[in-house]
Amino acid sequence: NRYIPIAARAAKRNDVWPDRKTIFDTYQSKSMFKTWKKGFLEAYIEDGTRIGDDGRIHLSCKPAWEARCFSVYPHDLWRHIPALEQPTLVLYGEKSDTFLESAAKRFRSKVPHAHIQCFKNTNHFVPMEKPAETARAIRSFVKTYYSP
Repeated sequence: NRYIPIAARAAKRNDVWPDRKTIFDTYQSKSMFKTWKKGFLEAYIEDGTRIGDDGRIHLSCKPAWEARCFSVYPHDLWRHIPALEQPTLVLYGEKSDTFLESAAKRFRSKVPHAHIQCFKNTNHFVPMEKPAETARAIRSFVKTYYSP
């Protein structure tokens, strides 16, 4: 975990909180959540936590489990990308730190038929930052490629 930064950060997450308001106040102060539209962070906290037997709020996904998932995912995904034959839509944020413009170019070269859309002034959480635009892009894609 210590060699994979995202896993190391996940492992350090606080698992138990006194209440959901404390989680909200803490998360809202973090840069990654500041751009989310109203209601998304609240829903994320509501659906991503549970009340424990001790009356405190617990994350539904244990930090150790999340860290493990980040640690064991296959790091050779790029070799499988050219096998995509079905219509493919990739949406990413211009300021994302997980899917860079260089990744978009690489993806485009490996899957020329893919539809790749960059959302300006967004980071990793495009649907939470631009929900209407995200929904429009997905609906348009589905209508074009999967409607009778």
